[in-house]
Amino acid sequence: MEFKTARKTFDKTLRQEEQKFTKERREKIQTLNTSNPKEFWNEIRKLGPGRKNTIIDNVVMDDGTYSNDPNVIRERWKEEYSELFSENTTNVDNEFMERIKALNSQWELEFEQLRVNVDDNESQHDEITIEETKLEAGVRQGDNLAPTLFAVFVDDLVTEINRIGKGINIGTDSLSCLLYADDIVLISDTVDGLQSLLHCVTDWSKTWRLKVNTDKTKIMHVRKASKPKNDYAFQLNNMTLETVSKYRYLGLVINEHLDYKETTNELVSSGSRSLGSLVSKYYAMDGMDFDTYTKIFDSTVLPILEYGSGVWGHKRYDSLERLQYRAIRTFLGVSLTTPIPAITGDMGWYPIHHRIQVNIVRLYCRLVKLPDTRICRKVFLWDQNMSTRYRDTWFNHAKKLFDSCGLNDVLF
Repeated sequence: MEFKTARKTFDKTLRQEEQKFTKERREKIQTLNTSNPKEFWNEIRKLGPGRKNTIIDNVVMDDGTYSNDPNVIRERWKEEYSELFSENTTNVDNEFMERIKALNSQWELEFEQLRVNVDDNESQHDEITIEETKLEAGVRQGDNLAPTLFAVFVDDLVTEINRIGKGINIGTDSLSCLLYADDIVLISDTVDGLQSLLHCVTDWSKTWRLKVNTDKTKIMHVRKASKPKNDYAFQLNNMTLETVSKYRYLGLVINEHLDYKETTNELVSSGSRSLGSLVSKYYAMDGMDFDTYTKIFDSTVLPILEYGSGVWGHKRYDSLERLQYRAIRTFLGVSLTTPIPAITGDMGWYPIHHRIQVNIVRLYCRLVKLPDTRICRKVFLWDQNMSTRYRDTWFNHAKKLFDSCGLNDVLF
């Protein structure tokens, strides 16, 4: 009876202290949200599952000091463990003590064997000397000089590709390739043209003794859905390249029909994982205030959902809105049956589609101010010229947005 009373008192005290700790941490994060943004994110990163260190990295010595020495920690554990089940104990029977002693002996034996194996393999972890890292040619992976050298090499490749003249016409210019870091995209409007560009890359790689990763090199035939796919077997370094229906480039999934529904589905999948991290932090703090929750959502989830939306955002995608509804329901603590106008009105967040429309306007204004020498500016002018003959162009979608907002007078 005394044990039950003591345990009940202990559990009550534990809950009170836990609530007190959670409240203090929540108030600290609310203060850091406005006073110290850097420390705010350091505290946020500590929240959620898997963020707590369960390994004891120090022990308290008899004189009150702390020790981080692994050997001292192991000896301290062994000492306290032995005292816990000493010969003088009367709380357990002899059979239990014998089993504990046998288990302890087995662990000590396994630990000694482990130390022997570690000692035998110490030579594998010896420090590598500078002489051993010297290379007769090239640079080490991750070296600061590597990007500069690669840029020098690629300049020659771009010159050779442009000299062939097998790209696509963008106004009065011809576009044959796109480069970003060590990624390159070859573009042509004919089968023979693209194969000629691949032959150029093959010759260039052999000249400079560079190896192209054919496993990551794919062919995608961009076309209308009504046109059949080309079945030509493109070759690179005497290897047939795989033809795919979609490809991830610079974080966006682009399919062969330029339908951005699959793109948004991938963004929703990534955003859902980020929202899951936010929800775990929300429950770890036993709730957040509105400003903190909104700041984390705007900083971790929205950038994923809006990535590249200035290009693909002319349509409304309900999957993006549903992810935001899920975040709102988590904060408000309401069920799936709660009307959407009610939860959006209480939260006061703008719909995702409205945010994306703002991004389209921003992209339009940026393209207008770019110099005519930039590729994206040339594509914009070409698209603007094409919009007089075709309806489904980016410029026409942007113009329709301006008209719906009553901004057709500022369209320039």
